[in-house]
Amino acid sequence: MHIKIEEFTQADYDNYLSDAIDEYAAVNIKNGRWTAEQARAMSQKQFDYLLKDGLKSEGHTFWNICLDDKKVGLFWFYRNPKQLNNIFVYDTQIVKEYQNQGVGTSTFPIIRERLKAMGVHKISLNVFANNTGAIRLYKRLGFEMTSYNMHYLIN
Repeated sequence: MHIKIEEFTQADYDNYLSDAIDEYAAVNIKNGRWTAEQARAMSQKQFDYLLKDGLKSEGHTFWNICLDDKKVGLFWFYRNPKQLNNIFVYDTQIVKEYQNQGVGTSTFPIIRERLKAMGVHKISLNVFANNTGAIRLYKRLGFEMTSYNMHYLIN
């Protein structure tokens, strides 16, 4: 398995953004945070806030995950200019047809070493509770649970 990390191009970013906004809206509906009527607008608002300057937004980095020169995933993180040794991962994905084949597990050491070379010491992220596959992967990679967010819906 030959995996490499490449910087996003503008075309990569443009292709990613529309789907990402829709996916984030859908997951927030599923998790009870937003109603179906408000979800797309709320998702768009959050992406607009985070990525004021698109692909060139300060502190944000987008990488393609490539397997044998085919783009099979992505890794988007934010590195606060005032706290360069920590990053927050906003999104990481492996294309469905490549999931559960060791791509994510094999990619993480490459990303970890690249971040380490950049001076990063801590990786933080959020995982929705119903994303059990991602939770298993992150635990296997050595991530530790740091908090729980809970809600109760009264119908």
